[in-house]
Amino acid sequence: MLRKGEVMRLKKLSVMALMVAMVGLLIVLPIAPANASRNLVCQAAGETHITTADAGATWDWAISGSGECVGGIQGILTTSFTGVGKSTTLGFCSGNVIVQGLDIVVDLALTNHRTGITTIITEHWDAPISTYPTVTPFFVESTPGNTVGIGVLSDHIFALLDNSKCPPAGGAASTLFAWLQQTKNL
Repeated sequence: MLRKGEVMRLKKLSVMALMVAMVGLLIVLPIAPANASRNLVCQAAGETHITTADAGATWDWAISGSGECVGGIQGILTTSFTGVGKSTTLGFCSGNVIVQGLDIVVDLALTNHRTGITTIITEHWDAPISTYPTVTPFFVESTPGNTVGIGVLSDHIFALLDNSKCPPAGGAASTLFAWLQQTKNL
């Protein structure tokens, strides 16, 4: 059982990581392509499934979720996404301090309720080095090497205290996704 102080520390860690990701937007967005026309602030809820087929040499990620993005004059967009990818480590859940080589290819659907038009964007959510579990910051790239935003996913918040909560034994996790990005596709 977690003590009240431990729960508060986990909450503070999650909030601090999200704040760092959001402040990082001020650094990343100015280097986006000059013709990027729309800034999006997005949040979604979903799941993260992480498995390994080779005894932990690599980790397979599958994510999905839905939520909303706000940005531009068109108002709120509904979003849904699925993604699959890999990492070479899984942070504390694989006996390492960090996640290495995270790359998830994401198909992101954005629906404009004013026009009824749904736009599909394929992008990479990746991080050469990140953290896991609890909070995993990532870059949003329109193509590999072309950073257009930043984000964070938060799941398995108790795995830091109890390694049995780590994937794959810990199962699929409810996940909160938050990201900021620029896009010229809308």
